[in-house]
Amino acid sequence: MINAIKFSIEEIEASDQYFDHTGAGINVVVRNGNLELSGVVFDERQRQALKVAAENVPGVNAVHDHIAWVEPVSGMVFESPEDIAARSEIK
Repeated sequence: MINAIKFSIEEIEASDQYFDHTGAGINVVVRNGNLELSGVVFDERQRQALKVAAENVPGVNAVHDHIAWVEPVSGMVFESPEDIAARSEIK
């Protein structure tokens, strides 16, 4: 999965495009070297692996994590730490 995501990020990192990697449930948006990851993972380790892969792509200045983690047994949804922090700053 990570290799497929990294390959897709590399394809779009130089432009302002939107990519939906529907096979993995991960969306990638690149604007001016800023990369946003969104979608759903079922293992928190996938989030970290995706972030590391994205951060190591040449031309990427910043990676913003908007990936939700769904705990597979209970179905509970947990927002990304970045989204929780942003929501806390708004209040």
